[in-house]
Amino acid sequence: MTPCFANIFSDNISLVSHKSLPLIIAYTRTPFRKLDILLKAFPAIRQAVPGTRLKVFSTIKVHQIDDNDNQLFFGQLYRQCQETKGVEYVGSIPQPELVRQLRSVAVLAYPNTYLETSSIAVMEAMASGCPIVTSELAALPETTAGFARLVSMSGVENLALITN
Repeated sequence: MTPCFANIFSDNISLVSHKSLPLIIAYTRTPFRKLDILLKAFPAIRQAVPGTRLKVFSTIKVHQIDDNDNQLFFGQLYRQCQETKGVEYVGSIPQPELVRQLRSVAVLAYPNTYLETSSIAVMEAMASGCPIVTSELAALPETTAGFARLVSMSGVENLALITN
């Protein structure tokens, strides 16, 4: 986690007062960490909580992949973001800007199926006061330390738990 995520809020401030209405959900990882699952589930989430928006801060460029390969492998997924009602595809942004954006985000949605040893995205969201919905895989339960709704990735419909 970069230092700009440290001490985002003062100790005596209500985090809820910074969260936007209608609700904003964020996805902040690379697209191959199952952004496709979230995009499939999002219309049901939006139906359950009308007006909910999804901001997608995702690209493969963070791995120094050139634009042509990025579009070749993930262009269809980016287009799906742009074509799905309520989804705003932002792409990759500098860390200080991500801090600013996450201050108003209500939930980090991370339907990951990758066996991580921890997750910087989850730690950044926790520092930003975001409740987290993620998979119960590998080290994510330990990393979130009780501050996440952990779901089984046995079915996309489980992401509807984000609304409960």
